[in-house]
Amino acid sequence: MDSTIQAERLKQTAQRLFEAHKYQEAVNLCKRALIINAGDSDILEMLARLYLILGQNRESADLFERLSRSQAAKPEIWYGLGTAWSRLENFAEAASAFRKAVELHPTHVESFNGLGRALHASADFEAAREALETALKISPECSESWYNLGLIESDQGALDKARADFERAAKANPEFAPIWNNLGTVQLRAGNLKEARLAYEKALQVKPDYATPKHGLEELSRKHFQKGVEFLKGGKNAEALSEFDSAIEINQLDTAAYSNRALSSLRLGKLRRALSDYSEAIRLEPLKFRGYLNRGHVHFLARDYKRAIEDFSQAYRLEPRSVAALMERGLAWMKLRKFNEALADLNLAIELQADDPVLYFSRGLIYSKLSNWEACLEDLNKAIEMNPELALAYLHRGLAYKYMKKFDLALADLNKSLELGPDDNAAYYVRAWTEFSLKDYKTAIGDLGKFLGKRSFSVLRQFKFR
Repeated sequence: MDSTIQAERLKQTAQRLFEAHKYQEAVNLCKRALIINAGDSDILEMLARLYLILGQNRESADLFERLSRSQAAKPEIWYGLGTAWSRLENFAEAASAFRKAVELHPTHVESFNGLGRALHASADFEAAREALETALKISPECSESWYNLGLIESDQGALDKARADFERAAKANPEFAPIWNNLGTVQLRAGNLKEARLAYEKALQVKPDYATPKHGLEELSRKHFQKGVEFLKGGKNAEALSEFDSAIEINQLDTAAYSNRALSSLRLGKLRRALSDYSEAIRLEPLKFRGYLNRGHVHFLARDYKRAIEDFSQAYRLEPRSVAALMERGLAWMKLRKFNEALADLNLAIELQADDPVLYFSRGLIYSKLSNWEACLEDLNKAIEMNPELALAYLHRGLAYKYMKKFDLALADLNKSLELGPDDNAAYYVRAWTEFSLKDYKTAIGDLGKFLGKRSFSVLRQFKFR
């Protein structure tokens, strides 16, 4: 068979394999054809393009470079050379090749896009923008041009322009996942968290194994979490709850988000929701004592003291130096009137941390339940000595004095309690009955009215005491 005919058949077969995406087989046939006819430019060009597809960019650049030396070099050759140089990150050579391509073919949109990308990579933003805007004049709806322009605007911090460019790109080509990913990143940087999430999720719908938007969603979850923490610090509990909701919707394994959402719910009086979230935090991290301590606290507030004790006990098992677990378990035992167990826990807590006034205050409460007024006063005195601003200690010491019929001392402590905490209704109640004991009925009625509220005050005035 004539060698020319043989080379032509090999070339035709290679072309069919190329079109069938059997690239390596096509490469092998191109190489065989070149053994027969080393100067066939069509085979050389096909092989250069195959190398591009297969990621053999150095080989591709060498072939396109060889082809570009011909006086009859087509714009497609320069475009291919520019693409190969871009992949090799030789952006100066890439830009030079793309410029040659657009000189030969002034309406070749792909070459203008390639030129824009190369110039962008070289940080020549204005020239890159000019090249892409030229591409858009040729093809106003070119998704690639809008996408590349959006990347430039994003790098320069023009987030509104970048967002608009990515939206135009997505409208023209909604199946290109990087557009949605970059749109999500721009929205995230702009603080538009809801819109960022929608864009990242769209990227993953298009390409489920795309790692970059997954990282973006993780960052978005952290942003929601951080905003939630800031709202918590500012006392904006409903707003915090909403942010933690969003964080958990994105990342359902975020233990800290569950714990903080529980705290938001607790502050809003939503005990069941707080319990649910603390339980989920425990499920995710069953060996962390803090989760049991927090859930036990909610059980305590819900007056489920048995479950509270179970959680505090588990917290203490996991962290034997947890003073909080001992103190709260002691108070739960007190509520169940198991005073020996309560005292044992508070005694141990004080051994571990003898400089905490709250521990002495708590043990004083237990002694008050036992009517052990001397021990009660000793602990409350210690608590006040350590923290003279502890309003509740004055309240309960006043109550102890009242039961001991030391009414003047009781009034002094109750007055101090209200000075430190003027909104404490319980102090008004105790002071009222202390004043009744002293037969100061007018003052007592006033305090009882403050305890019951303004509506009840008019009713109280109808009573006459003698």
